[in-house]
Amino acid sequence: MHIKKLKQARKNILFYKLHFGLNPPFQVLADPLFLKTALEHKCFVKDLLPRLLQENKSYFVMTPCILKHLKNMSDDYKGAYAMARRLPQLKCKHSNPLNYVECIRRFIESEVERRRFEGKLFRTNYFVAVQ
Repeated sequence: MHIKKLKQARKNILFYKLHFGLNPPFQVLADPLFLKTALEHKCFVKDLLPRLLQENKSYFVMTPCILKHLKNMSDDYKGAYAMARRLPQLKCKHSNPLNYVECIRRFIESEVERRRFEGKLFRTNYFVAVQ
């Protein structure tokens, strides 16, 4: 990442840390297209993630719906599926597998509701990586 882009990204992350109370460890949900594009460009996002988020305690996570979607896609996504299989998995709250976009949306919404129910402020530590 170029220095100007990295500086802007750090400013954006600092904004979210200060105004929304984000605290490490950060968990990044990645969609299939993001993983495929990272592999095509030989970008080791797992190594760049701590540098971008300014935290060593940040990592990628997957949901079973995203993995199922990757598995059912064409041969172009086989490398992305192999990479995603090795990432930690979070459990979905829904019973039937959904489209990965809907799964990510429901996952974030359920986390927000859970935090509100517990009486905490809006403090989710999730980022969503999309292309």
